[in-house]
Amino acid sequence: MSKLQNIVFHRITWDNGEISRLNMFSEVYSDTMKLSVEYGDRTLTNYLVDKLESIVENKDPSYVTISKAKAYDLWFNGKYSETIAICERAIFLLESAQQPEDTSLKHDYALALRDSKQPEQIEKALDIFLSGEDMNLVANNTNINRSLGGAFYGNIGRCLQFLGRLDEALDCLCKSFILIHDNDNDANKLINVGYASQWLSEVLRDNDLSNVSRYFYRLALDKWKISSPPLHNKLKNTPLHEDENEPIMEIEDWRVEKYCKDWVKERVKIDKTASNELQ
Repeated sequence: MSKLQNIVFHRITWDNGEISRLNMFSEVYSDTMKLSVEYGDRTLTNYLVDKLESIVENKDPSYVTISKAKAYDLWFNGKYSETIAICERAIFLLESAQQPEDTSLKHDYALALRDSKQPEQIEKALDIFLSGEDMNLVANNTNINRSLGGAFYGNIGRCLQFLGRLDEALDCLCKSFILIHDNDNDANKLINVGYASQWLSEVLRDNDLSNVSRYFYRLALDKWKISSPPLHNKLKNTPLHEDENEPIMEIEDWRVEKYCKDWVKERVKIDKTASNELQ
């Protein structure tokens, strides 16, 4: 979490006139809010929400910004029904005002629908995440489209996991892991490798591959220890935590990461004739 961002937002004059004159305020605010939530800085998170909420009305351009901020915070902390309610209201207001769809708002909405674990909600989230792509080309172990990105495959894999479609989930999550891991330009790489690793660990455990599962559990812990203390602590308190006593926890970090990377690349047997093959 950047100290500079913290200082900047504490020096802002919080009124609509001032904020409207700040270049890229919404983007910087949203990025800072996301980082503060993920790192567990409740003081800054609450400050950002309270300050912007105090000056925003339903028809203000910043209404969507504060809605997204609150929705992400609620989703991250497991309050899915509240997240859904906030997103649906903001989406309705945008539609009523005939404003363009906000893709990040819709994305957060889909995250909450998915994590509610209600089948009908998961199906709705899956439709949002697919964005018209062919599921048969997405959920297999021979095709990968780099342009879709690691988050695309990861979110679909998570939906499939919750729907009990474990083989398809595993294929999607392997693709997600590879694309995220190999993208050195992704500012969210550490936290997203952690997500992919945790989800792979769960699916592998449920597929009776406990030994492999432990490697991905360990990798998720390693990545989140650096990038997100709340996620790291939460993972240590899941049923997988018992695996921390296994010898896997004594293996060097780089060996764990290499094992995971090699395993997913072996699982996803890419069709070398495909135009969007994995290198």
